[in-house]
Amino acid sequence: GGVFVLGTYKTLGEEQSWQTDSYLALVGSLMSIGNALGRLSLGALCDRYGFLPILHCMAGASALALSTFTLGASSRAAFTAWCVVVSFLYGGNFAVYPTATVAIFGKAHFAANYGFVFLGFGVCGVLISTLNLLLVDGVGYLGMMLIVGAFAAAGTCLSAFTRWATLGSGTPVATDPLLDT
Repeated sequence: GGVFVLGTYKTLGEEQSWQTDSYLALVGSLMSIGNALGRLSLGALCDRYGFLPILHCMAGASALALSTFTLGASSRAAFTAWCVVVSFLYGGNFAVYPTATVAIFGKAHFAANYGFVFLGFGVCGVLISTLNLLLVDGVGYLGMMLIVGAFAAAGTCLSAFTRWATLGSGTPVATDPLLDT
């Protein structure tokens, strides 16, 4: 979902009567700050509480933010807030996913395993831009945000299986306090 918003926020903003190019450039800068803060703060929370509760919270918050994103198009402040929140959550992925990869698969082949995880961002970028080209004229940006939000909601549901996958992997999971209970 973050990939979609990062790539289309300006197009969505340009459809609003209140937009200006300089304002949308400012939103892009604020999104970069949100992304960096997401990496730092969600990474710190991941260190404190383990990856699993943070992953669940990020996935759920992303689903909510993406599903309601077009509500923020009604004003500059709301649009900016939604963009920054989505960027914040997207940035958190880059702090949480490496920890999750090690906890689930172990350290032995971290680089190769995380390479596959990271490849998902690239594949997602291609798929979401293709999906956008095919569907946006028919469903509009509201429909696209609902579709992306539904994918994020599915990710939230799938994240519930992470605990079982981790417990069944045979990998020591002491790196995540939640899994030790």
